Amino acid sequence: MSFGSFGRALNPRSRRFGSKRLGSDGPWVVTGGASFGVLFSCSCASVLGSTLRRRELEYIRRGTQSLIASFEVATGKVFGHCGPTRTGDDLEAFMDDLAAAYPRGNIHVIWDNLNIHRAMRSRWDAFNERHGDRFHFHFTPLHASWVNQVELWFGILARRCLRNASFQSAEGLRQAVLGFIDEWNVDAHPFRWTFTGYPLQVGE
Repeated sequence: MSFGSFGRALNPRSRRFGSKRLGSDGPWVVTGGASFGVLFSCSCASVLGSTLRRRELEYIRRGTQSLIASFEVATGKVFGHCGPTRTGDDLEAFMDDLAAAYPRGNIHVIWDNLNIHRAMRSRWDAFNERHGDRFHFHFTPLHASWVNQVELWFGILARRCLRNASFQSAEGLRQAVLGFIDEWNVDAHPFRWTFTGYPLQVGE
């Protein structure tokens, strides 16, 4: 296993990628991360057409859900788990499912510098040994998690699925998120990455 400079996980029953396995022969590049949704019930009514809305200030908070997901850079396919926690065991369970989804070839995983990623070196050594040393971990620079493409996808999820939504239960929120993943994967597409970096600046 190599560590250069992805995600958290949940109940395997929450896994979503349709019925097809992701991998063939690789190598594969996936970016990973986690997003958190606050579950609450509120009143939201249309005021003028579909653009302006009135939202009540009072709401009932009913808990949170964590989404752990990977984004395949070449195709835009998303693989995700959704559930109530984000422990080290959750992350490892997610990675085991990711390994099963990509059964062959090397897998390059791009992660940010979350402590659960870097502080568990022995766990990932054991994990990689179980999976034939196929995983290679790369970390984004500090304070630069925005270069991780899964973060762009989380933004799409927030705008299209979660914004102005109201959920009555944790299961309702979970199903909405996983349903969005299913719909996204029907017409998944890679992102057109145009940022090429800043020019080197040398002090006088």
